[in-house]
Amino acid sequence: MWMGGLAPLGYDLPGGGSRALVVNAGEAETIRHLYRLYLALGSVYKLIVELDAQGIRSKQRVTAKGIRSGGTAFSRGAMFHLLHNRLYVSDIVHKGERFDGQHEGIVDQPLFDDVQAMLAAHRRTRSARQRTVNPLLGKLFDSAGRRMSPTYSRGTRGSVYR
Repeated sequence: MWMGGLAPLGYDLPGGGSRALVVNAGEAETIRHLYRLYLALGSVYKLIVELDAQGIRSKQRVTAKGIRSGGTAFSRGAMFHLLHNRLYVSDIVHKGERFDGQHEGIVDQPLFDDVQAMLAAHRRTRSARQRTVNPLLGKLFDSAGRRMSPTYSRGTRGSVYR
């Protein structure tokens, strides 16, 4: 059941009192294409570059006031969200729990599972150095406006910002 908000790529908003998303056939094929393309390329970065070269963009929307949004190249974060989105296999996730959706799925379960396996295999874990707490990270800048980040060496006690 769709509870409101913008329709994701591949779907249109329900009409006529229904609460189930409606498959947009053209956008649905785009979703299946990028899932298959990700498996072929093996990299989200390469996928974004290829989609940009093919002229495939995010869903364009027009508000009731005529304001346009979307229709831009995919960002890395948006692509990861799209590839992880269980909505495309007719599932709804609410508060961490999975439920069967009332809408039609776009991607078949084996294709979705293959993409999830590849994403998991390529997931990078953060090193111990990256996990350390640096309260000033992202808050200090040099005179040229460049972000300063902590560095470590054997001769110092703690971190030094450079």
